[in-house]
Amino acid sequence: MKRFLFAFVMVAACLAVSCNPIDTNNTAQQQQQQEPQLLVGQETSYQELVEQIEAYEEIINCLPDGEEKEYCLALISGVREELELSAMEYAGVNGSPSGFSVRTDTLIYDSEDCNGGLIKLSGFIHIPLYNGDIQSDAINGMVINCHATKPQGVSVEEISSGFGDLQLDLGEIGNVDALVNGIYTLKQLTADGVIVLEPDYEGFGLTSNRPQTYLCHKLIAKQCADMIEPALDKVKEVAGRDITKNKGFASYIVGYSQGGGQALALTRYLTVEDKTGLLKKINLVNSVCGAGPYDPQLTFHTWLERGEIGMSVLLPMVLSGYMAGHPDIMAGIDIEDYFSDEYNNYPKEGYGIPQMVKDMNNGFTQGMGYDVKHSEPLGIVAHRVPIYDLMSKTAKDSTSHIMQALDECLVMEQVCYDWTPVTSIILMSAGDDNIVPVVNTLRAYDALSAKAGSLVTEMLSKGSDHVAGQLVYTTLLTKFKLYKQINK
Repeated sequence: MKRFLFAFVMVAACLAVSCNPIDTNNTAQQQQQQEPQLLVGQETSYQELVEQIEAYEEIINCLPDGEEKEYCLALISGVREELELSAMEYAGVNGSPSGFSVRTDTLIYDSEDCNGGLIKLSGFIHIPLYNGDIQSDAINGMVINCHATKPQGVSVEEISSGFGDLQLDLGEIGNVDALVNGIYTLKQLTADGVIVLEPDYEGFGLTSNRPQTYLCHKLIAKQCADMIEPALDKVKEVAGRDITKNKGFASYIVGYSQGGGQALALTRYLTVEDKTGLLKKINLVNSVCGAGPYDPQLTFHTWLERGEIGMSVLLPMVLSGYMAGHPDIMAGIDIEDYFSDEYNNYPKEGYGIPQMVKDMNNGFTQGMGYDVKHSEPLGIVAHRVPIYDLMSKTAKDSTSHIMQALDECLVMEQVCYDWTPVTSIILMSAGDDNIVPVVNTLRAYDALSAKAGSLVTEMLSKGSDHVAGQLVYTTLLTKFKLYKQINK
């Protein structure tokens, strides 16, 4: 068994959203269904990928001068160099990196909701190109990217953004949609000759009119798995061959934060629940799971033990998610039953953050505003929010009906105890994560490595900022090819 201390230098990334003002006078306001962004053969050039990296350099340049800033700029410079080298390798002996590009298509596919009913979901497929053509025989793998938490119904466009009543003005640095989506520079991985799948979760894309099934790991794992076969069929259609038959073809699962939990949940699903042989067909060899809530019950109880939560809005998001994903268990319970009068009435009397989250009506950004007004900062996004100030008297009683129902849901979504890995897994976390407690990674490592031995590796940092760690996580994937570092 291997347990590594990995000394990350936690760099400053900025979680930013751009949103329109909400009408809090309309307590029944619901988000209208949005048409997903349907892309057919959209091409991202090599130069545009370079510009994405330059956007991250601008973020880092917002940091105070010093050793950490210089180190982080060196890391990003290394990512740029790696992109150039990978693109040149993909191009071949006489090729130029400028000929490399990425084709993106939207895929709509069938899956199931929590009741077993048919649901149409969407996702993206990114395919490497050279001089506009797919080098089908050069595709050597597939990466399934499970995205991190992002606010539903929020347009992510630029770094100058409004968090409720809080205004952030950090300068114009271009499109940073990746900072919230968890996509970052993963398109760069296509230069390694892999395709990248990015499945939407229920509540995004084609289902943006439905509540997020937030932290319903096992339901979302099946929904992500349901994208794999249609995606391979789509690639076969545009590439003219079954790429899984290519020499050396292998697949990888990656994700950070909520995506880290989903990465482990998807690995578990393909290992023990899928009956179609997908694990073998795609040759899954490694999963990189970053700072995920692998044990939601442990996560919640750690928040209670600490007496604080890094982002107040996570609590109503979890509850709203379980009301959507476990309606039988949460039947007869209202989301406001869990919260104090103050939180239920912020930002407007009679229509507070919990109900706004449930209504998909900008609760995420208002929650950020609440944290700034009511607690001290703990990191880039995290605050020391006293969790018991958020909770109702009934919610403070662990024996109450509403807390027993929540606990049942939390236990059902544990994904690190009841199975034995047969493929490599890397578990990453900040050593004292200020949003997703590091005990998730410690407990998952202990449980899984006890069964699978050296297939499971733990990597801990000396930092504590959950959001800043996302840039380091991405750097490890792109610069150091961590997703290809297979444990034996």
